[in-house]
Amino acid sequence: MGKMRKLIVFASALALSGSMAFAMEEGAMDEDMMMEKAPSVSVGASGEFGIINEDDDDDSTADFQLVRAYKVTFSSSGTTDGGLNFGANIGINSDRSVDEVEKSSVWIGGEMSKLTIGDVAAADKVAGGIADVGLDGGLGVDNVVEDIMGQSLAEMRYDITFGSITLGISTDLSDGAPGVANIPSADSRSFEPGSFEVKNNPYAIGMSFSASDATIGLGYDSKKTISVGLGYDDGQISANAFWAKRDQPYAHLGSGARLGGTGNEADGTFNAGYSGHGIDVSYTNGASTLTIVYAKAEVKNIQPIIAGNIIGIIPSASFKGTGIGFSQDLGGGAKLVAGFGKVPKTAVGDLGLAEIGQIVSDNDGDNDIDIADRPDLSGDMSVVSIGMEFQF
Repeated sequence: MGKMRKLIVFASALALSGSMAFAMEEGAMDEDMMMEKAPSVSVGASGEFGIINEDDDDDSTADFQLVRAYKVTFSSSGTTDGGLNFGANIGINSDRSVDEVEKSSVWIGGEMSKLTIGDVAAADKVAGGIADVGLDGGLGVDNVVEDIMGQSLAEMRYDITFGSITLGISTDLSDGAPGVANIPSADSRSFEPGSFEVKNNPYAIGMSFSASDATIGLGYDSKKTISVGLGYDDGQISANAFWAKRDQPYAHLGSGARLGGTGNEADGTFNAGYSGHGIDVSYTNGASTLTIVYAKAEVKNIQPIIAGNIIGIIPSASFKGTGIGFSQDLGGGAKLVAGFGKVPKTAVGDLGLAEIGQIVSDNDGDNDIDIADRPDLSGDMSVVSIGMEFQF
């Protein structure tokens, strides 16, 4: 927290000094100079305050938790004498689970195009998604379908706009070094921690088109993820539909992966096909908004592969999420927010990494891989939240 305070003080001082410097310079400008577009630094903030209940039938975890969140964003921009625009953005986020600096990026661009480097969303995200309900970033109904495309990586993105059409392409120029997989090493039926299969220089492309009250979005990435989104908003009624599909080896454990901590090394890969769809509808009457959300995802043809051999196909798993939310605009940047939903206990994006150790194991110690009983992935949990959101 000490580093966080220093960063907040530094960023605030930077914004203040930039504003003061510009104010002093502005007083010295003549009439011609005042026609030029001046550099700017802006600060925005948002917050949440409330309570959330997650009823997952697990007595070892607390059902009720307090929700508190505060986020500050700093944005700066300027224009060269030749008309080139440039800028930078950074966010500071503090909530009940994390304190971090996020979404730091810098960009340059013109009237039609923009090149951004840093913590940027992959270009296929322009396909859209669906709304969520409740506090704490939402109850997670939208994640049921959106997690299918959540694996796209990006550190550089280029966007260009032609009227109502926007095209984007993004990539991650990292060397493809594998990251640590989230597989419990203490579980006697699990793989030792291995690594994700990371494609060198992954890419994503996206396109969006808007006309009147409607929008259409398309996305594709190098992990063979296809996504399509449709949206409508006339100011009173809004709706979004979203579909995504991915068919790609999901996790690669590496030649040093071991089964059950027994020291039996085996090259392990996990194949699966993911598909899902979701829809949301909102109705606004004055300061009140009612939102309904539904999402479904399926994971098919789960194929654990050890030493190049498919050792079995695990039955498909299906996940659903539903939610209903209400918000009341109280004025002054404050909203009363409430939401109720049912979401899967097992996140779609985690299936395989968290569960593969329960699916595959060397039960009898003879170095032959046996198919263990498929774990129960069908459970869901009820989530309720109520509180307030603030915009400053």
